[in-house]
Amino acid sequence: MAALIGIGAICSVVLIIVGLVRRVLRHQPVDSGHTMELVFDAIQLGAALSVSAYPIGYLLWSMSRKGGLIEENLPPGVGQDVILGVLVIGGAATLVYTVFNYRKHL
Repeated sequence: MAALIGIGAICSVVLIIVGLVRRVLRHQPVDSGHTMELVFDAIQLGAALSVSAYPIGYLLWSMSRKGGLIEENLPPGVGQDVILGVLVIGGAATLVYTVFNYRKHL
């Protein structure tokens, strides 16, 4: 679990730096409102990447190399409940997004 927190923190810091650098390169002002929004969004995205993308990517890579069962190929500290939770939340989010986008066409 500590590895996931570390990966999330690193992702968040990188996303904040990229967001600030892009803003400076576009000659746009860097004010406190934009920076706070960027920080909150980057932390959320970093957490989402570390909890979902890393374990699932690790699982797919490990299974393609070694084969075997899901529980044998999970990263250290990650259980099947994490993968199941990511799939359920991701599926629900995809369903909600699709329904709202479909409603735009009605």
